[in-house]
Amino acid sequence: AMRAFQALPIKRQLMLIILLTGGVVLLLACAAFVGYDQFVFRQTMARELAMLADITGRNNRSALSFDDTERANKSLTTLQATPHILSACLYRTNGAVFAQYQNLSAGGGVPPAKPEGPGEPRFVASRLTVFQSITGFEGEPLGTIFLESSLDERWVRLRRFTTGVLVIMAVAFVLVFLLSSKFQGLISEPLLELARAARVVSEEKNYSVRAAKRTEGEIGFLTDQFNEMLAQ
Repeated sequence: AMRAFQALPIKRQLMLIILLTGGVVLLLACAAFVGYDQFVFRQTMARELAMLADITGRNNRSALSFDDTERANKSLTTLQATPHILSACLYRTNGAVFAQYQNLSAGGGVPPAKPEGPGEPRFVASRLTVFQSITGFEGEPLGTIFLESSLDERWVRLRRFTTGVLVIMAVAFVLVFLLSSKFQGLISEPLLELARAARVVSEEKNYSVRAAKRTEGEIGFLTDQFNEMLAQ
C-alpha cells in the first residue's frame, strides 16, 4: 500500500493526505459529539425518572396512609400520559404490592414482586428502573415506589443525531476536498515546475532552461539551487 501511494503523482498524494487527515479528525470529533450527547441524555433520563418517581410517590401518600388501593391504582393509571413508562408499582412497608400499573401497549412487564433498596436509577439491558422510598408528612415510612422506563427515546435520539452528524460530515468532507483541490497546488505546482525543467534538460540537453520560482521557503530554496546548478 505504501509503495502504491508513493507511486502516485504528488497532486494525488497531497489530496489523499489532506482528505485522510480531515476525515479522521472529522470522524473523531463527530464520535465525541455523539458520545457526549448520549452521556448527557442518559443523565437527563435518569434525573427525570427520579423526579417522576418522587412526584408519584408524594401523590400517593394519602392512599398509602389510608390503605386506599383504588385511589392508588387510579393515580398510577395517569402515567399513561408518559408513554415511555412501562410499569410502576407501589409497595407497602412490609414489601407487599399495594398498587401497580403496566403499559401493555409498550411492552411493559410485571413489576418486581418485592421492592429493592432505594437508590439511583439504574440502566438494565434496554430499560431504566428506579426504586424510591415514600415517607409521610412527618417523615414516617409509608412504602416504596418502583418505575420502569423504556430507552426507545434514547435510540431514536441516537439515530437522529447520528444521521445529522453524518450529513455534516459529508458536507465537511466535500468542503475539505474542494479546498484541498485548490490549495494543494501551492505545494505541487513549484515541484512540478522543477520536474518539467529537469525533464527538458534531460531530454533536450538544454541548459539554458530555468525553473520559475513560485514560492519561498524550502521549495524556493530548492528552485534557486537547481537554477544555480544549471548555470554552473
